[in-house]
Order: sequence, then structure tokens, then C-alpha cells
Amino acid sequence: MDVDRVPEAKIRWYDALELLRQFSETNPSARSTYARACEEVSHSLGPLGATEETLTAIRTGLAIRRTLAAEDSQHHQELVRALASAALTLTWTDQPELATQFAAEGLALYQENPETSGPPHVLEFLQEHAGEQPPPGPTPTPDH
Repeated sequence: MDVDRVPEAKIRWYDALELLRQFSETNPSARSTYARACEEVSHSLGPLGATEETLTAIRTGLAIRRTLAAEDSQHHQELVRALASAALTLTWTDQPELATQFAAEGLALYQENPETSGPPHVLEFLQEHAGEQPPPGPTPTPDH
């Protein structure tokens, strides 16, 4: 992609995703890697204006993350992070409705289990992109 050979880059991305998909079918421990690769490909496709391809990669990765989180709560934080990432990517691709939808889902999951959802800046990002304002907090002082 860096040398303006986007069609070749897409072929390589899809080849890599297919290999990871096949590998993850027989090696469940590779499913998280496959989900992460889908996310990375969606980040690369987004700026290219490949909206449908971006959505397919995002949805595939999120489906895997949702399954992993349903099977083992240790994957909860990665699902929340992936939903925030999807919201950000879709914001870049002029898909504000879907960005809001994914942010709202991530926010609901975060609020459901804040201890295992990630750092506070993830919550703030999700609140902002879901269209919710964070609750007012104490005014910071220079001493803190």
C-alpha cells in the first residue's frame, strides 16, 4: 500500500486473513490472532474508502471477539477495545451511525463490568462516540 499498489496489498491482506481463518479452525488459541488481523485489515481498508470491505473485516473480527468473550470472560476487555476500535475506524469511513452503534455496545459492556473493561480513557472514548456525556466529576486541582 505504501508504494501505491493497493490491489496487490488487498490480495495479500485477504490471503493472510484466509490462512489465519483456516488455522484458527483447528487451533482455537489462534482465534484471537485472527480477530486482531481482521481489525488491522479494517484499519488499512478504511482510509482507502473500501466501506463494504472494511465493514466485513470489522464484523468478522467482532463476531470472533464476541464468541471468545462469551466462552471466557478473560476476553471481555479485548471485545470492549475492539468495539472502540471499530467505532473509530467507522468514524473515519463516514459511517457515523454504525460507529455510534459499536460505541454504544462497547459502552454497555464496559458499564456492565468496569473492573475488567480497560482503562478510564476507553470509557471516555466510548461515552463520547456513543453520544453520552460522562458524569460530572470533581474539578481537578493543581495539587492532584
